[in-house]
Amino acid sequence: MNIEILGPRASGKTTLGKMLATELNNEYISLGTLARREVANESKIGKQMKFHIDNKIPYPEGFLIDFIRQNLQKALKNTNGFILDGYPRRVSETLEFINIMNDLGVNLDYLVELNIPLEELIRRSELRLWCPKCDFQIARTAIKTPHCPDCSTTLSRRSDDTPKEIERMYELYRADAEEVKGMLTVMNMVKVFSVDDLRQAPFITQGVIHLLNQSNSTKDAERVGFEPTNP
Repeated sequence: MNIEILGPRASGKTTLGKMLATELNNEYISLGTLARREVANESKIGKQMKFHIDNKIPYPEGFLIDFIRQNLQKALKNTNGFILDGYPRRVSETLEFINIMNDLGVNLDYLVELNIPLEELIRRSELRLWCPKCDFQIARTAIKTPHCPDCSTTLSRRSDDTPKEIERMYELYRADAEEVKGMLTVMNMVKVFSVDDLRQAPFITQGVIHLLNQSNSTKDAERVGFEPTNP
């Protein structure tokens, strides 16, 4: 089972992706996490990525093809499939992705779209803490000490978690979002789920998994939404 998660920055893709990966025994593949790892390792592609990230320049066409293919191949070999987050974002990348999937001889089965308002994205980014060592992210209200629960590194704010940058990335995402979704949807009758509220992430995850298990015979879109409980 192969799943694509679409959504702007700070929409909850990482939270949902990791939960789905655990439940389904899939590999979670985040382009952002992989890029930050390559940059930290100062690999050849990492140095190229850093230039584009630092200068806010989109990656050129074809730049990510081999990188994405290698990571998808690894996931398909070692697990039940992949949960992909952060790629494709643009129309040109979507064409690349479709060609990669055709080359690998596999299908995209489900697409989960996160529809979170810009104001909520900014609010979340201002609460988010990040581990520079293992890329762990969490809201500061959800932890008792400012240390990563995985590696004990001191958590901090990401330098790009600013209202201005969140809004810029939101506008970039919205520019191609509908066309990208349309292109992915026609791939082998991909099933689409639209999620409106991730404030109850564990319950959302179970809801998405339930719908995934019930959706073998239809291609119609489903909408998943939960009213938040009082704290």
